[in-house]
Amino acid sequence: MNKSKYSIIYHDSIPDKLLVLEDDNNIKQQEIHEMKCYWKNTCKLYNKNPNHHFRPFLGMSQVRKDKYIQVTEIINKWDDMKSSFHIVRSITKPNSTKYIEFIELYECLDCGVYCKTRNSYQMPTKLFNRFGGLIRKGEFLTTDVPLELNVIGH
Repeated sequence: MNKSKYSIIYHDSIPDKLLVLEDDNNIKQQEIHEMKCYWKNTCKLYNKNPNHHFRPFLGMSQVRKDKYIQVTEIINKWDDMKSSFHIVRSITKPNSTKYIEFIELYECLDCGVYCKTRNSYQMPTKLFNRFGGLIRKGEFLTTDVPLELNVIGH
């Protein structure tokens, strides 16, 4: 019997496990401070870089029409159901240049929060749009409709 090692899920919204750090009206500032203190004491990577954790809406703006294009979860069924995420989103830099950002996330073993890998990168939107023909031909798998998610607080 040949079991697949990976299971792939295409999300139509951002999964809750990626929203740990989002400023939510339901989370008090004291609770956020306590979480950050806990991570500072337990996560060696957070100590070196407080931006170690992925913040889903950081750098995105509703006014500039930044949006998520695709959120894909890859579950490794042979490794205790560990998940990684691959995210494609459009962002606008402060100089008004549009980029497509490709992000790979992993779950940090020290703090349990999803973090960017060094494989994440940004591509100018003009260059990304040149790949449009390949996407339509099925060379790249994307969702039919870009995710129209509201960008909160930015």
